[in-house]
Amino acid sequence: MNLITLSLNIPAQNAKMSSDFIPIIGQHGINLKQFCDEFNKMTNDIFEDVLLKVKVYINPNKTFIIKINGVNSPFLFKYYLNKNGKNISILDFYNIVMCNYKINKIFDNEVNLDKLIVDLYFKLKIYNIIIKD
Repeated sequence: MNLITLSLNIPAQNAKMSSDFIPIIGQHGINLKQFCDEFNKMTNDIFEDVLLKVKVYINPNKTFIIKINGVNSPFLFKYYLNKNGKNISILDFYNIVMCNYKINKIFDNEVNLDKLIVDLYFKLKIYNIIIKD
């Protein structure tokens, strides 16, 4: 049997037995309470409900590894767009970049700041979001 990899979006500090992702990971036989407890402990230093990109690696013996891969970019875009409509300021863009960067650093992910800026900039373009001065 092979290692199973799941890609999920989970809100920080908010993994619960009633969460939408529970059936997805539950079908692989891992201890769901243990998963929720470990995830919530890992994300204790992040604002509650910030949507995180998460990889869950499930071993054949039903043990698992949780890896946080940053913030879900559309979640941050929506947060800043709620303030400004269809545009974000250069300061908002900076905050989005730094939020992603800091969360990656918290979880010891290798992150190239230049690549992160370019990636987020092109994601804004895909969503037709304009950066205003």
